[in-house]
Amino acid sequence: AIIIKLTDRHQWTGIQDAPYTQTLSAQGRIGKSHGAGFCLYNDKNGANTTRGIQLAYAYMIRLAKLRSLMKAGDYTEPMISFGMSFNTYQMMLDETEFINYNNDPLFTGTINKTIVPNTNAGVYFYSPMMYAGISATQLIPIQVKLYDENFEPRTKAYYFANVGLSFGESN
Repeated sequence: AIIIKLTDRHQWTGIQDAPYTQTLSAQGRIGKSHGAGFCLYNDKNGANTTRGIQLAYAYMIRLAKLRSLMKAGDYTEPMISFGMSFNTYQMMLDETEFINYNNDPLFTGTINKTIVPNTNAGVYFYSPMMYAGISATQLIPIQVKLYDENFEPRTKAYYFANVGLSFGESN
């Protein structure tokens, strides 16, 4: 099955130029061992706008032998999944919306744009009794050149881990 989601989120209803976000995403399995998805997004918050696309792929390995060792029954097979995604987004700062900043040398009164590509990866284990995963985002350190190079940091990787156990009846 393919899952398609559409989001249109407006914050601070009734306030002019309030932040808003739109997304369109789809994901699904390809055969028994592959998964793929994408996400298109648009986010505006004041003078800052971010638009982008993310493409994702996962490969799943079913662990049938482990099911009998875990006494998991026959409702769900333990599995391990490896995933990777690639994304690119355009960041934009519209300085034409700024008022009376003529004396500040950092503001040019123009529309500044930059494109930032990157990649993410992760591994996830699932069984009816437990799950565990690790992942990392923004694996490529990239200098974002939207404002002033002296003040703009490089993107840095973020790492995540999760572990959980299931208690009680399994059915």
